Amino acid sequence: MQPDNPLDRPANLETAIDYQPLILSPEQPVRLAVQQMSDRINQNSNSSDTQKRAVVSSCGLVVENGGLVGIFTERDLVRLAANGSDLDALTIGDVMTKKVITFPLNGLQDVFGALFLFRRYQVRHLPIIGDRGEIIGVISSESLRRVIRPADFLKLRRVGEVMTTPVICAPLQSTLTEVAQLMSTQRVSCVVIVELRQVYGNDAYDFPVGIITERDLVQFQSCYVDFHNTTADLVMSTPLLLLSPEDSLWTAHQEMQRLRVRRLVVSWDWGKGIGIVTLSNLLRLLDPVEMHLTKEVVTEAVGQSSPIRGTVDSTNLPQIKQNSQIKQQLRQLTEEISTHLLNTAQNRNTSNLNRNVEIANALTKIKRLQALIDNFDPPDRPISGTKTGQNPKPDGYRSPELSSHPPIEDESPQAVNS
Repeated sequence: MQPDNPLDRPANLETAIDYQPLILSPEQPVRLAVQQMSDRINQNSNSSDTQKRAVVSSCGLVVENGGLVGIFTERDLVRLAANGSDLDALTIGDVMTKKVITFPLNGLQDVFGALFLFRRYQVRHLPIIGDRGEIIGVISSESLRRVIRPADFLKLRRVGEVMTTPVICAPLQSTLTEVAQLMSTQRVSCVVIVELRQVYGNDAYDFPVGIITERDLVQFQSCYVDFHNTTADLVMSTPLLLLSPEDSLWTAHQEMQRLRVRRLVVSWDWGKGIGIVTLSNLLRLLDPVEMHLTKEVVTEAVGQSSPIRGTVDSTNLPQIKQNSQIKQQLRQLTEEISTHLLNTAQNRNTSNLNRNVEIANALTKIKRLQALIDNFDPPDRPISGTKTGQNPKPDGYRSPELSSHPPIEDESPQAVNS
Protein backbone atom coordinates (compact mmCIF):
# COMPACT_ATOMS: atom_id res chain seq x y z
CA MET A 1 0.00 0.00 0.00
CA GLN A 2 1.30 3.43 -0.92
CA PRO A 3 1.86 5.94 1.88
CA ASP A 4 -0.72 8.69 2.27
CA ASN A 5 0.38 11.62 0.12
CA PRO A 6 -0.91 14.96 1.49
CA LEU A 7 -0.69 16.52 -1.97
CA ASP A 8 -3.55 14.26 -3.08
CA ARG A 9 -5.97 15.33 -0.33
CA PRO A 10 -8.79 17.53 -1.69
CA ALA A 11 -9.63 20.84 -0.07
CA ASN A 12 -13.24 21.68 0.76
CA LEU A 13 -13.62 25.17 -0.70
CA GLU A 14 -17.12 25.60 0.73
CA THR A 15 -15.59 25.95 4.19
CA ALA A 16 -13.48 28.85 2.88
CA ILE A 17 -16.51 30.99 1.95
CA ASP A 18 -17.59 34.00 3.97
CA TYR A 19 -21.35 33.56 3.64
CA GLN A 20 -22.06 36.88 5.38
CA PRO A 21 -19.78 39.39 3.64
CA LEU A 22 -19.97 43.09 4.33
CA ILE A 23 -22.60 44.55 1.98
CA LEU A 24 -22.25 48.19 0.98
CA SER A 25 -24.36 50.54 -1.14
CA PRO A 26 -22.95 52.97 -3.72
CA GLU A 27 -24.41 55.92 -1.77
CA GLN A 28 -22.78 54.91 1.52
CA PRO A 29 -20.11 57.30 2.88
CA VAL A 30 -16.59 55.90 2.65
CA ARG A 31 -15.91 56.81 6.28
CA LEU A 32 -18.77 54.59 7.46
CA ALA A 33 -17.58 51.71 5.27
CA VAL A 34 -14.06 52.00 6.69
CA GLN A 35 -15.45 51.85 10.22
CA GLN A 36 -17.47 48.74 9.37
CA MET A 37 -14.43 47.06 7.83
CA SER A 38 -12.34 47.92 10.88
CA ASP A 39 -14.98 46.51 13.23
CA ARG A 40 -15.03 43.23 11.31
CA ILE A 41 -11.24 43.01 11.40
CA ASN A 42 -11.19 43.61 15.17
CA GLN A 43 -13.94 41.09 15.87
CA ASN A 44 -12.20 38.52 13.72
CA SER A 45 -8.77 39.11 15.30
CA ASN A 46 -10.14 38.90 18.83
CA SER A 47 -12.26 35.82 18.19
CA SER A 48 -11.18 32.51 19.72
CA ASP A 49 -13.27 30.66 17.12
CA THR A 50 -10.73 29.41 14.57
CA GLN A 51 -13.38 28.61 11.97
CA LYS A 52 -14.86 32.09 12.22
CA ARG A 53 -11.44 33.64 11.77
CA ALA A 54 -11.00 31.61 8.60
CA VAL A 55 -14.16 32.84 6.88
CA VAL A 56 -14.43 36.57 7.65
CA SER A 57 -13.37 38.59 4.60
CA SER A 58 -11.80 42.04 4.78
CA CYS A 59 -13.65 43.66 1.87
CA GLY A 60 -17.08 45.04 1.12
CA LEU A 61 -19.33 43.99 -1.76
CA VAL A 62 -21.18 46.90 -3.36
CA VAL A 63 -24.75 45.92 -4.22
CA GLU A 64 -27.41 47.90 -6.05
CA ASN A 65 -30.89 46.60 -6.93
CA GLY A 66 -29.85 43.14 -5.80
CA GLY A 67 -26.87 42.98 -8.17
CA LEU A 68 -23.12 43.15 -7.58
CA VAL A 69 -21.80 46.43 -9.01
CA GLY A 70 -18.41 46.75 -7.33
CA ILE A 71 -16.05 45.86 -4.50
CA PHE A 72 -14.26 48.01 -1.92
CA THR A 73 -11.01 46.68 -0.47
CA GLU A 74 -8.07 47.67 1.67
CA ARG A 75 -6.17 48.39 -1.54
CA ASP A 76 -8.77 51.02 -2.50
CA LEU A 77 -8.38 52.66 0.90
CA VAL A 78 -4.59 52.79 0.55
CA ARG A 79 -5.01 54.58 -2.77
CA LEU A 80 -7.29 57.15 -1.12
CA ALA A 81 -4.87 57.68 1.76
CA ALA A 82 -1.97 58.13 -0.66
CA ASN A 83 -3.93 60.84 -2.49
CA GLY A 84 -4.91 62.58 0.75
CA SER A 85 -8.61 62.16 -0.06
CA ASP A 86 -11.28 63.35 2.37
CA LEU A 87 -13.16 60.17 3.29
CA ASP A 88 -16.10 62.16 4.68
CA ALA A 89 -16.70 63.76 1.27
CA LEU A 90 -16.71 60.55 -0.78
CA THR A 91 -19.19 57.75 -1.33
CA ILE A 92 -18.44 54.10 -2.05
CA GLY A 93 -19.72 54.56 -5.59
CA ASP A 94 -17.00 57.15 -6.17
CA VAL A 95 -14.09 54.91 -5.18
CA MET A 96 -15.13 51.26 -5.57
CA THR A 97 -13.51 48.85 -8.02
CA LYS A 98 -16.16 48.34 -10.68
CA LYS A 99 -14.63 45.49 -12.66
CA VAL A 100 -15.13 42.61 -10.26
CA ILE A 101 -13.67 39.17 -10.93
CA THR A 102 -16.17 36.59 -9.67
CA PHE A 103 -16.13 32.82 -9.18
CA PRO A 104 -19.07 30.51 -10.04
CA LEU A 105 -20.58 28.41 -7.28
CA ASN A 106 -20.35 25.30 -9.45
CA GLY A 107 -16.57 25.77 -9.70
CA LEU A 108 -15.93 25.25 -5.99
CA GLN A 109 -14.87 21.66 -6.49
CA ASP A 110 -11.74 22.87 -8.27
CA VAL A 111 -9.17 24.45 -5.96
CA PHE A 112 -6.87 25.15 -8.90
CA GLY A 113 -9.56 27.29 -10.53
CA ALA A 114 -9.64 29.66 -7.56
CA LEU A 115 -5.85 29.69 -7.31
CA PHE A 116 -5.60 30.50 -11.02
CA LEU A 117 -7.93 33.51 -10.76
CA PHE A 118 -6.11 34.86 -7.69
CA ARG A 119 -2.81 34.70 -9.54
CA ARG A 120 -3.98 35.74 -13.01
CA TYR A 121 -5.80 38.88 -11.91
CA GLN A 122 -3.69 39.69 -8.83
CA VAL A 123 -6.78 39.85 -6.61
CA ARG A 124 -7.32 38.45 -3.15
CA HIS A 125 -11.12 38.36 -2.94
CA LEU A 126 -13.47 36.43 -5.24
CA PRO A 127 -17.22 36.96 -4.84
CA ILE A 128 -19.04 33.63 -5.28
CA ILE A 129 -21.97 33.91 -7.69
CA GLY A 130 -24.81 31.37 -7.99
CA ASP A 131 -26.46 30.03 -11.13
CA ARG A 132 -29.05 32.84 -11.13
CA GLY A 133 -26.47 35.58 -10.57
CA GLU A 134 -27.14 35.81 -6.84
CA ILE A 135 -24.35 36.58 -4.38
CA ILE A 136 -23.42 33.52 -2.32
CA GLY A 137 -20.44 34.92 -0.43
CA VAL A 138 -16.73 35.71 -0.76
CA ILE A 139 -13.66 33.50 -0.87
CA SER A 140 -10.27 35.05 -0.12
CA SER A 141 -6.68 33.99 -0.56
CA GLU A 142 -6.39 33.88 3.22
CA SER A 143 -9.40 31.63 3.76
CA LEU A 144 -8.26 29.39 0.90
CA ARG A 145 -4.87 28.94 2.54
CA ARG A 146 -6.57 27.90 5.77
CA VAL A 147 -8.59 25.09 4.20
CA ILE A 148 -5.81 23.68 2.03
CA ARG A 149 -4.20 21.07 4.20
CA PRO A 150 -0.51 21.75 4.88
CA ALA A 151 1.57 19.28 2.90
CA ASP A 152 4.90 17.68 3.58
CA PHE A 153 6.35 19.43 0.54
CA LEU A 154 6.42 22.69 2.52
CA LYS A 155 9.06 21.10 4.72
CA LEU A 156 11.26 20.45 1.68
CA ARG A 157 11.21 24.01 0.35
CA ARG A 158 13.11 26.94 1.82
CA VAL A 159 12.06 30.52 2.43
CA GLY A 160 14.95 31.71 0.28
CA GLU A 161 13.44 29.95 -2.76
CA VAL A 162 10.20 31.94 -2.80
CA MET A 163 10.77 35.13 -0.82
CA THR A 164 10.28 38.50 -2.50
CA THR A 165 13.27 40.81 -2.93
CA PRO A 166 13.91 43.68 -2.96
CA VAL A 167 11.48 44.91 -0.30
CA ILE A 168 9.94 48.38 -0.23
CA CYS A 169 11.28 50.12 2.89
CA ALA A 170 10.84 53.48 4.61
CA PRO A 171 12.77 55.23 7.42
CA LEU A 172 11.43 55.54 10.95
CA GLN A 173 10.46 59.20 10.57
CA SER A 174 8.35 58.70 7.43
CA THR A 175 4.81 60.01 7.75
CA LEU A 176 1.84 57.72 7.21
CA THR A 177 1.03 59.69 4.07
CA GLU A 178 4.46 58.88 2.68
CA VAL A 179 4.04 55.21 3.61
CA ALA A 180 0.64 55.08 1.91
CA GLN A 181 2.10 56.73 -1.19
CA LEU A 182 4.83 54.08 -1.31
CA MET A 183 2.24 51.30 -1.10
CA SER A 184 0.18 52.88 -3.85
CA THR A 185 2.97 53.71 -6.31
CA GLN A 186 4.90 50.46 -5.75
CA ARG A 187 1.69 48.38 -5.72
CA VAL A 188 2.55 46.53 -2.52
CA SER A 189 0.48 45.91 0.58
CA CYS A 190 3.15 46.55 3.20
CA VAL A 191 6.20 48.68 3.85
CA VAL A 192 9.07 47.54 6.06
CA ILE A 193 10.29 50.26 8.43
CA VAL A 194 14.08 50.41 8.76
CA GLU A 195 16.58 52.05 11.08
CA LEU A 196 20.13 53.07 10.17
CA ARG A 197 22.58 50.96 12.18
CA GLN A 198 26.30 50.34 12.35
CA VAL A 199 27.76 46.97 13.43
CA TYR A 200 31.30 46.43 14.65
CA GLY A 201 32.67 49.53 12.95
CA ASN A 202 31.40 48.51 9.51
CA ASP A 203 29.44 50.74 7.15
CA ALA A 204 25.97 51.73 8.31
CA TYR A 205 22.99 49.95 6.78
CA ASP A 206 19.20 49.84 7.09
CA PHE A 207 18.02 47.26 9.63
CA PRO A 208 14.33 46.13 9.66
CA VAL A 209 12.64 47.18 12.90
CA GLY A 210 8.93 47.29 12.05
CA ILE A 211 6.23 46.96 9.42
CA ILE A 212 3.09 48.83 8.34
CA THR A 213 0.41 47.08 6.30
CA GLU A 214 -2.73 47.98 4.41
CA ARG A 215 -4.75 46.60 7.29
CA ASP A 216 -2.96 48.92 9.69
CA LEU A 217 -3.95 51.88 7.51
CA VAL A 218 -7.59 50.79 7.68
CA GLN A 219 -7.38 50.83 11.47
CA PHE A 220 -5.63 54.21 11.52
CA GLN A 221 -8.27 55.74 9.23
CA SER A 222 -11.08 54.40 11.41
CA CYS A 223 -9.43 56.05 14.43
CA TYR A 224 -9.01 59.40 12.62
CA VAL A 225 -5.21 59.28 12.85
CA ASP A 226 -3.56 62.31 11.23
CA PHE A 227 -1.63 60.77 8.33
CA HIS A 228 0.30 63.97 7.58
CA ASN A 229 1.77 64.40 11.07
CA THR A 230 2.04 60.83 12.40
CA THR A 231 5.36 59.07 11.80
CA ALA A 232 5.95 55.38 11.26
CA ASP A 233 7.92 54.82 14.47
CA LEU A 234 4.83 55.71 16.54
CA VAL A 235 2.42 53.22 14.97
CA MET A 236 4.43 50.46 13.25
CA SER A 237 4.14 46.81 14.29
CA THR A 238 7.27 46.03 16.26
CA PRO A 239 9.30 44.03 17.19
CA LEU A 240 9.46 41.79 14.12
CA LEU A 241 9.76 38.06 13.84
CA LEU A 242 12.68 37.63 11.44
CA LEU A 243 12.96 34.48 9.35
CA SER A 244 16.16 33.22 7.77
CA PRO A 245 16.30 32.24 4.08
CA GLU A 246 17.27 28.77 5.27
CA ASP A 247 14.06 28.28 7.27
CA SER A 248 11.58 25.86 5.73
CA LEU A 249 8.28 27.05 4.29
CA TRP A 250 6.64 24.79 6.84
CA THR A 251 8.16 27.01 9.55
CA ALA A 252 6.84 30.11 7.76
CA HIS A 253 3.39 28.52 7.44
CA GLN A 254 3.29 27.61 11.14
CA GLU A 255 4.40 31.08 12.23
CA MET A 256 1.79 32.74 10.01
CA GLN A 257 -0.91 30.59 11.58
CA ARG A 258 0.37 31.03 15.14
CA LEU A 259 0.65 34.81 14.86
CA ARG A 260 -2.36 35.19 12.56
CA VAL A 261 -0.35 37.23 10.04
CA ARG A 262 -0.04 37.02 6.28
CA ARG A 263 3.58 37.98 5.77
CA LEU A 264 6.89 37.62 7.57
CA VAL A 265 10.10 39.58 7.10
CA VAL A 266 13.23 37.65 6.09
CA SER A 267 16.68 38.90 7.07
CA TRP A 268 20.25 37.67 6.60
CA ASP A 269 23.82 38.92 6.92
CA TRP A 270 22.95 40.52 10.27
CA GLY A 271 20.05 42.43 8.74
CA LYS A 272 21.86 43.80 5.69
CA GLY A 273 19.69 41.68 3.43
CA ILE A 274 15.90 42.03 3.63
CA GLY A 275 13.21 39.92 1.98
CA ILE A 276 9.61 39.02 2.65
CA VAL A 277 7.64 35.78 2.44
CA THR A 278 3.88 36.10 2.04
CA LEU A 279 0.68 34.16 1.83
CA SER A 280 0.83 34.56 -1.95
CA ASN A 281 4.26 32.91 -1.99
CA LEU A 282 2.80 29.85 -0.27
CA LEU A 283 -0.25 29.72 -2.53
CA ARG A 284 1.92 30.06 -5.62
CA LEU A 285 3.44 26.68 -4.80
CA LEU A 286 0.02 25.17 -5.47
CA ASP A 287 0.29 26.02 -9.16
CA PRO A 288 -0.48 22.68 -10.90
CA VAL A 289 2.88 22.46 -12.69
CA GLU A 290 4.88 23.54 -9.65
CA MET A 291 2.86 21.22 -7.44
CA HIS A 292 3.56 18.25 -9.70
CA LEU A 293 7.31 18.87 -9.71
CA THR A 294 7.30 19.26 -5.93
CA LYS A 295 5.28 16.08 -5.62
CA GLU A 296 8.19 14.22 -7.22
CA VAL A 297 10.45 15.51 -4.45
CA VAL A 298 7.96 14.38 -1.80
CA THR A 299 7.71 10.97 -3.45
CA GLU A 300 11.48 10.60 -3.39
CA ALA A 301 11.62 11.75 0.24
CA VAL A 302 9.21 9.01 1.41
CA GLY A 303 10.92 6.33 -0.64
CA GLN A 304 8.31 5.82 -3.36
CA SER A 305 10.80 6.03 -6.20
CA SER A 306 14.42 5.33 -6.95
CA PRO A 307 17.17 7.80 -5.91
CA ILE A 308 17.98 10.79 -8.08
CA ARG A 309 20.91 10.26 -10.39
CA GLY A 310 23.85 12.61 -10.33
CA THR A 311 24.40 12.58 -14.09
CA VAL A 312 22.23 12.47 -17.20
CA ASP A 313 21.70 8.91 -18.43
CA SER A 314 21.83 8.84 -22.23
CA THR A 315 19.02 6.27 -22.30
CA ASN A 316 16.72 8.91 -20.81
CA LEU A 317 17.31 11.53 -23.52
CA PRO A 318 14.26 10.58 -25.68
CA GLN A 319 12.02 10.68 -22.60
CA ILE A 320 13.49 14.00 -21.49
CA LYS A 321 12.74 15.46 -24.93
CA GLN A 322 9.15 14.20 -24.69
CA ASN A 323 8.81 15.77 -21.23
CA SER A 324 10.01 19.09 -22.64
CA GLN A 325 7.33 18.92 -25.33
CA ILE A 326 4.66 18.20 -22.71
CA LYS A 327 5.77 21.18 -20.64
CA GLN A 328 5.48 23.36 -23.76
CA GLN A 329 1.90 22.13 -24.24
CA LEU A 330 1.14 23.01 -20.62
CA ARG A 331 2.46 26.54 -21.11
CA GLN A 332 0.39 26.99 -24.27
CA LEU A 333 -2.75 25.73 -22.53
CA THR A 334 -2.16 28.05 -19.58
CA GLU A 335 -1.80 31.02 -21.94
CA GLU A 336 -5.02 30.00 -23.69
CA ILE A 337 -6.87 29.96 -20.37
CA SER A 338 -5.40 33.34 -19.40
CA THR A 339 -6.48 34.97 -22.65
CA HIS A 340 -9.95 33.44 -22.45
CA LEU A 341 -10.56 34.64 -18.89
CA LEU A 342 -9.18 38.12 -19.63
CA ASN A 343 -11.48 38.55 -22.63
CA THR A 344 -14.45 37.33 -20.59
CA ALA A 345 -13.78 39.70 -17.70
CA GLN A 346 -13.35 42.73 -19.97
CA ASN A 347 -16.43 42.10 -22.11
CA ARG A 348 -19.01 44.55 -20.78
CA ASN A 349 -21.70 43.13 -23.06
CA THR A 350 -21.60 39.77 -21.29
CA SER A 351 -24.22 39.20 -18.58
CA ASN A 352 -23.25 37.89 -15.15
CA LEU A 353 -24.82 34.53 -15.97
CA ASN A 354 -22.97 34.19 -19.28
CA ARG A 355 -19.76 35.34 -17.64
CA ASN A 356 -20.11 32.58 -15.05
CA VAL A 357 -20.63 30.05 -17.83
CA GLU A 358 -17.51 31.27 -19.60
CA ILE A 359 -15.47 31.06 -16.40
CA ALA A 360 -16.80 27.55 -15.81
CA ASN A 361 -15.61 26.61 -19.30
CA ALA A 362 -12.20 28.04 -18.49
CA LEU A 363 -12.11 25.94 -15.33
CA THR A 364 -12.77 22.89 -17.48
CA LYS A 365 -9.62 23.75 -19.38
CA ILE A 366 -7.78 23.98 -16.10
CA LYS A 367 -8.94 20.43 -15.39
CA ARG A 368 -7.44 19.43 -18.73
CA LEU A 369 -4.20 20.94 -17.49
CA GLN A 370 -4.45 18.87 -14.33
CA ALA A 371 -5.12 15.74 -16.40
CA LEU A 372 -2.00 16.38 -18.45
CA ILE A 373 0.01 16.75 -15.29
CA ASP A 374 -1.44 13.55 -13.78
CA ASN A 375 -0.43 11.64 -16.90
CA PHE A 376 3.00 13.25 -17.00
CA ASP A 377 5.42 10.75 -15.43
CA PRO A 378 8.96 11.98 -16.05
CA PRO A 379 12.01 9.82 -15.37
CA ASP A 380 14.27 10.37 -12.42
CA ARG A 381 15.37 13.97 -12.73
CA PRO A 382 19.13 14.39 -13.21
CA ILE A 383 20.93 17.01 -11.24
CA SER A 384 24.39 18.43 -11.36
CA GLY A 385 26.18 19.93 -8.41
CA THR A 386 23.15 20.69 -6.20
CA LYS A 387 21.03 18.67 -3.81
CA THR A 388 17.25 18.48 -4.05
CA GLY A 389 15.65 21.06 -1.78
CA GLN A 390 18.82 23.14 -1.45
CA ASN A 391 17.78 26.79 -1.36
CA PRO A 392 19.55 29.40 -3.47
CA LYS A 393 21.47 31.97 -1.47
CA PRO A 394 20.72 35.66 -2.10
CA ASP A 395 23.58 37.95 -2.97
CA GLY A 396 25.73 38.55 0.10
CA TYR A 397 23.87 35.89 2.07
CA ARG A 398 25.43 34.28 5.12
CA SER A 399 23.83 32.22 7.89
CA PRO A 400 23.67 34.39 11.00
CA GLU A 401 21.85 33.43 14.17
CA LEU A 402 19.00 35.94 14.03
CA SER A 403 16.78 36.51 17.01
CA SER A 404 13.04 36.15 16.49
CA HIS A 405 10.44 38.46 17.99
CA PRO A 406 6.64 38.29 17.54
CA PRO A 407 4.91 41.12 15.68
CA ILE A 408 2.09 42.80 17.54
CA GLU A 409 -0.34 43.49 14.70
CA ASP A 410 -2.24 41.35 12.24
CA GLU A 411 -1.14 41.83 8.66
CA SER A 412 -2.93 41.76 5.34
CA PRO A 413 -2.15 39.47 2.37
CA GLN A 414 0.55 40.33 -0.11
CA ALA A 415 -1.37 41.16 -3.28
CA VAL A 416 -2.51 44.08 -5.31
CA ASN A 417 -6.03 45.20 -6.17
CA SER A 418 -9.00 43.53 -4.53
